[in-house]
Amino acid sequence: MDIENWAAGIDCRIEDGDIHLSNIRGAQTAIRGEDGEIEIDNLSGDLAIDVEDGDVNLTACEMPSCRVESEDGGITISQSKGSYDLIVDDGNVVMKKIEAKGLNISSEDGDIEVELLAGEPLNADIKTDDGDINIDLEKQFSVTFFVSANDSDSIRIGFDNIEGYKKDKQTKSGSLNGGTGRLRIQTADGDVKIKERW
Repeated sequence: MDIENWAAGIDCRIEDGDIHLSNIRGAQTAIRGEDGEIEIDNLSGDLAIDVEDGDVNLTACEMPSCRVESEDGGITISQSKGSYDLIVDDGNVVMKKIEAKGLNISSEDGDIEVELLAGEPLNADIKTDDGDINIDLEKQFSVTFFVSANDSDSIRIGFDNIEGYKKDKQTKSGSLNGGTGRLRIQTADGDVKIKERW
Protein backbone atom coordinates (compact mmCIF):
# COMPACT_ATOMS: atom_id res chain seq x y z
CA MET A 1 0.00 0.00 0.00
CA ASP A 2 1.35 3.44 -0.97
CA ILE A 3 0.13 6.82 0.28
CA GLU A 4 1.78 10.05 -0.89
CA ASN A 5 1.16 13.78 -0.32
CA TRP A 6 -1.48 13.28 2.37
CA ALA A 7 -2.52 16.15 4.69
CA ALA A 8 -4.73 14.42 7.26
CA GLY A 9 -4.57 11.70 9.90
CA ILE A 10 -4.07 8.05 8.92
CA ASP A 11 -5.27 4.91 10.71
CA CYS A 12 -4.05 1.85 8.81
CA ARG A 13 -4.46 -1.85 9.65
CA ILE A 14 -2.99 -4.49 7.39
CA GLU A 15 -2.44 -8.23 7.86
CA ASP A 16 0.04 -9.01 5.10
CA GLY A 17 1.85 -6.54 2.86
CA ASP A 18 4.26 -3.63 2.75
CA ILE A 19 3.34 -0.04 3.58
CA HIS A 20 5.01 3.05 2.10
CA LEU A 21 4.07 6.56 3.20
CA SER A 22 5.64 9.71 1.76
CA ASN A 23 5.06 13.44 2.38
CA ILE A 24 2.50 13.00 5.17
CA ARG A 25 1.22 15.99 7.17
CA GLY A 26 -1.28 14.78 9.75
CA ALA A 27 -1.82 15.18 13.47
CA GLN A 28 -1.72 11.39 14.04
CA THR A 29 -0.57 8.45 11.92
CA ALA A 30 -1.28 4.98 13.32
CA ILE A 31 -0.21 1.72 11.64
CA ARG A 32 -0.89 -1.83 12.79
CA GLY A 33 0.54 -4.69 10.75
CA GLU A 34 1.09 -8.41 11.14
CA ASP A 35 3.57 -9.20 8.35
CA GLY A 36 5.29 -6.68 6.10
CA GLU A 37 7.81 -3.87 5.81
CA ILE A 38 6.91 -0.30 6.77
CA GLU A 39 8.71 2.59 5.08
CA ILE A 40 7.93 6.23 5.85
CA ASP A 41 9.68 9.34 4.60
CA ASN A 42 8.97 13.01 5.20
CA LEU A 43 6.26 12.64 7.84
CA SER A 44 5.23 15.47 10.15
CA GLY A 45 3.02 14.64 13.15
CA ASP A 46 2.65 11.97 15.82
CA LEU A 47 3.36 8.39 14.77
CA ALA A 48 2.37 5.05 16.33
CA ILE A 49 3.41 1.73 14.75
CA ASP A 50 2.70 -1.78 16.04
CA VAL A 51 4.09 -4.54 13.82
CA GLU A 52 4.53 -8.26 14.51
CA ASP A 53 6.95 -9.26 11.74
CA GLY A 54 8.74 -6.77 9.51
CA ASP A 55 11.29 -3.98 9.43
CA VAL A 56 10.40 -0.32 10.04
CA ASN A 57 12.32 2.44 8.20
CA LEU A 58 11.73 6.15 8.89
CA THR A 59 13.57 8.95 7.06
CA ALA A 60 13.40 12.76 7.37
CA CYS A 61 10.49 12.77 9.83
CA GLU A 62 9.54 15.34 12.46
CA MET A 63 7.50 13.67 15.17
CA PRO A 64 6.53 15.22 18.52
CA SER A 65 5.74 11.63 19.55
CA CYS A 66 6.98 8.44 17.85
CA ARG A 67 6.13 5.02 19.30
CA VAL A 68 7.21 1.86 17.47
CA GLU A 69 6.63 -1.67 18.77
CA SER A 70 8.03 -4.63 16.84
CA GLU A 71 8.08 -8.31 17.79
CA ASP A 72 10.40 -9.52 15.02
CA GLY A 73 12.17 -6.96 12.86
CA GLY A 74 14.57 -4.05 12.97
CA ILE A 75 13.89 -0.34 13.34
CA THR A 76 15.93 2.20 11.34
CA ILE A 77 15.37 5.94 11.77
CA SER A 78 17.51 8.56 10.02
CA GLN A 79 17.71 12.34 9.75
CA SER A 80 14.69 12.78 12.01
CA LYS A 81 13.60 14.82 15.01
CA GLY A 82 11.27 14.20 17.94
CA SER A 83 10.60 12.08 21.02
CA TYR A 84 10.94 8.33 20.57
CA ASP A 85 9.61 5.26 22.38
CA LEU A 86 10.97 2.12 20.63
CA ILE A 87 10.27 -1.43 21.83
CA VAL A 88 11.75 -4.44 20.00
CA ASP A 89 11.61 -8.11 21.01
CA ASP A 90 14.04 -9.43 18.37
CA GLY A 91 15.81 -6.99 16.06
CA ASN A 92 18.36 -4.22 15.83
CA VAL A 93 17.67 -0.51 16.34
CA VAL A 94 19.67 1.94 14.20
CA MET A 95 19.22 5.72 14.52
CA LYS A 96 21.34 8.03 12.34
CA LYS A 97 21.62 11.82 12.74
CA ILE A 98 18.77 12.13 15.22
CA GLU A 99 17.72 15.16 17.23
CA ALA A 100 15.88 13.66 20.19
CA LYS A 101 14.24 15.31 23.16
CA GLY A 102 13.01 12.04 24.64
CA LEU A 103 14.49 8.65 23.77
CA ASN A 104 13.40 5.33 25.25
CA ILE A 105 14.69 2.16 23.59
CA SER A 106 14.06 -1.33 24.92
CA SER A 107 15.25 -4.50 23.18
CA GLU A 108 15.27 -8.10 24.34
CA ASP A 109 17.67 -9.37 21.66
CA GLY A 110 19.46 -7.00 19.30
CA ASP A 111 22.12 -4.34 18.92
CA ILE A 112 21.38 -0.63 19.33
CA GLU A 113 23.25 2.08 17.38
CA VAL A 114 22.37 5.75 17.92
CA GLU A 115 23.88 8.94 16.44
CA LEU A 116 22.63 11.98 18.38
CA LEU A 117 22.82 15.59 17.24
CA ALA A 118 23.12 18.41 19.77
CA GLY A 119 19.80 20.14 20.39
CA GLU A 120 17.32 20.28 23.24
CA PRO A 121 18.40 18.58 26.49
CA LEU A 122 18.08 14.81 26.09
CA ASN A 123 16.15 12.53 28.42
CA ALA A 124 17.06 8.95 27.43
CA ASP A 125 16.81 5.38 28.71
CA ILE A 126 18.36 2.70 26.48
CA LYS A 127 18.46 -0.97 27.41
CA THR A 128 18.91 -4.39 25.87
CA ASP A 129 18.95 -7.81 27.48
CA ASP A 130 21.30 -9.25 24.86
CA GLY A 131 23.21 -6.97 22.49
CA ASP A 132 25.78 -4.21 22.06
CA ILE A 133 24.97 -0.51 22.42
CA ASN A 134 26.90 2.13 20.45
CA ILE A 135 26.20 5.83 21.00
CA ASP A 136 27.79 8.59 18.88
CA LEU A 137 27.38 12.16 20.14
CA GLU A 138 27.82 15.34 18.15
CA LYS A 139 30.58 17.66 19.41
CA GLN A 140 29.52 19.81 22.36
CA PHE A 141 26.67 17.42 23.22
CA SER A 142 25.75 18.15 26.85
CA VAL A 143 24.68 15.12 28.87
CA THR A 144 25.10 13.29 32.17
CA PHE A 145 25.48 9.55 31.57
CA PHE A 146 25.11 6.40 33.67
CA VAL A 147 26.08 3.10 32.03
CA SER A 148 25.53 -0.36 33.53
CA ALA A 149 26.80 -3.70 32.17
CA ASN A 150 27.88 -7.11 33.51
CA ASP A 151 31.46 -5.82 33.74
CA SER A 152 32.65 -2.21 33.55
CA ASP A 153 35.53 -3.38 31.29
CA SER A 154 32.90 -3.89 28.55
CA ILE A 155 32.02 -0.15 28.77
CA ARG A 156 34.11 2.23 26.67
CA ILE A 157 33.69 6.00 27.03
CA GLY A 158 35.65 7.80 24.29
CA PHE A 159 35.94 11.25 25.86
CA ASP A 160 38.93 12.92 27.55
CA ASN A 161 37.19 15.55 29.66
CA ILE A 162 34.55 13.76 31.73
CA GLU A 163 33.21 15.75 34.66
CA GLY A 164 32.55 13.81 37.91
CA TYR A 165 33.72 10.52 36.39
CA LYS A 166 32.96 7.42 38.50
CA LYS A 167 33.58 3.72 37.87
CA ASP A 168 32.88 0.52 39.77
CA LYS A 169 32.60 -3.18 38.88
CA GLN A 170 29.51 -2.80 36.69
CA THR A 171 29.00 0.92 36.01
CA LYS A 172 30.60 4.07 34.64
CA SER A 173 29.12 7.55 34.98
CA GLY A 174 29.92 11.21 34.50
CA SER A 175 28.97 14.40 32.65
CA LEU A 176 29.97 15.86 29.30
CA ASN A 177 29.93 19.58 28.42
CA GLY A 178 27.96 20.64 31.50
CA GLY A 179 25.64 17.62 31.60
CA THR A 180 22.29 19.30 30.90
CA GLY A 181 20.69 16.14 29.45
CA ARG A 182 20.33 12.63 30.90
CA LEU A 183 21.44 9.34 29.27
CA ARG A 184 20.96 6.02 31.09
CA ILE A 185 22.22 2.85 29.36
CA GLN A 186 21.91 -0.76 30.45
CA THR A 187 22.87 -4.06 28.87
CA ALA A 188 22.68 -7.46 30.56
CA ASP A 189 24.95 -9.11 27.98
CA GLY A 190 26.97 -6.95 25.58
CA ASP A 191 29.42 -4.09 25.12
CA VAL A 192 28.68 -0.37 25.39
CA LYS A 193 30.56 2.38 23.55
CA ILE A 194 29.96 6.13 23.79
CA LYS A 195 32.07 8.41 21.61
CA GLU A 196 32.18 11.80 19.93
CA ARG A 197 31.47 12.12 16.24
CA TRP A 198 31.54 14.96 13.73
